Amino acid sequence: MAEIRKLFWMRHLRAEATSHILQYRTGQLRRAGKGLSFWFYPMAAAVAEVPVDDRDLNFIFKGRTRDYQELTVQGVITYRVLDAEKLAARVDFAIDLDRGSYVKQPLEQIAVLLTGIAQQAGLQVIAQSELAALLVRGFDEVVRAIGDALRSNDTLVELGIALENVRLDELKPTPELERALQTPTRESLQQRADEATFQRRALAVEKERAIAENELQTRVELARREESLIDQQGTNAKQQVEHEAAARRLGVVARAEDQGIEARAQAERQQLEAEAAGARQRILAAAKADEARLEAQTAAEQERVLGEAAAERKRLEGAAKADTVRIMGNAQAEATRAEGLAEAEKLRAVGEANAAGEQLRLDAYRNLPPQAVLALAAQELAGQLTIDNLTITPDMLGSLLEKAAKLGLQKLEGEKQ
Repeated sequence: MAEIRKLFWMRHLRAEATSHILQYRTGQLRRAGKGLSFWFYPMAAAVAEVPVDDRDLNFIFKGRTRDYQELTVQGVITYRVLDAEKLAARVDFAIDLDRGSYVKQPLEQIAVLLTGIAQQAGLQVIAQSELAALLVRGFDEVVRAIGDALRSNDTLVELGIALENVRLDELKPTPELERALQTPTRESLQQRADEATFQRRALAVEKERAIAENELQTRVELARREESLIDQQGTNAKQQVEHEAAARRLGVVARAEDQGIEARAQAERQQLEAEAAGARQRILAAAKADEARLEAQTAAEQERVLGEAAAERKRLEGAAKADTVRIMGNAQAEATRAEGLAEAEKLRAVGEANAAGEQLRLDAYRNLPPQAVLALAAQELAGQLTIDNLTITPDMLGSLLEKAAKLGLQKLEGEKQ
């Protein structure tokens, strides 16, 4: 604002570079310009100050989309004054010559005009679009509509006001509707997270099963190699016994000279063969026992892996059922809340209707003459009383006849007039 100093009966005004000063005297424009500084006589001068810098105007309004959903629009309009003299001729920018402040509120008047034009253009775009499409691509459309409306408005052109920029900060639905729009995305993300968890757990079970199978294959291979080693040891022992028996037999035959010596050699060979056969049977029995033990361990390991897989599957099914129950509970709670809101809205509407009816009845009584009000009150009281005996005295009857005569005379005089 301009700075005004006093010196006796004179005033000195100093304005900023962004303020256009208009000084009038005897109805004529004497000075006009930006950032003026001059002396003047306040009793014969009128001064107006018009800001010519860029100014931001915040606006907010609500609209209803084509699918009957409420939407809040909030943004900023940047404008500036091109022709200060035109604007000062249409809007009162006069300043107090003692304090330098505006006498009226011209900037608020301009704000109301700009906000009204922007709101009208924005509501037209909102009313022609659905909520989902408007939230996706509505910013550019609303900004374009408001900018075109402000630039092509004849009133703003005549006032010398130019639009610099329109910025839209927010297109926001009601909190309940916003939560409803967020629910599908939130549930989809939750489902993806659950699926990832289930897949990770299934992969862990699969890896555990593969590890268990590898361990079983390793144990089976070790058992097979151990069996082969035992067979080879038995074969080697048998061959050694046979070689020893042959050598002994050859030595006995070479030295023996009669039938008795040969019989002893035959008996010894049979004994050695029996010992070799016994040793082989013992080795085979031990191998079979080890094989049975390994098979039992393999079966037990398979049962354990299958049991763990079944337990994991049951746990996953239980978690899925719990999530289903939770989602159904949330949906039921949301439905109950919506019913409560509807019932509250219904009660509020009924209360407002009753209050409006009572107000209309009181307004009707307010415009009636006192005699009519007293008559209605007497009628209401008579409807609630039970009279057994009624006594009318001459004084009461005379006063009633006198009032009736006065009312008749007043009515006749009113008709004559």
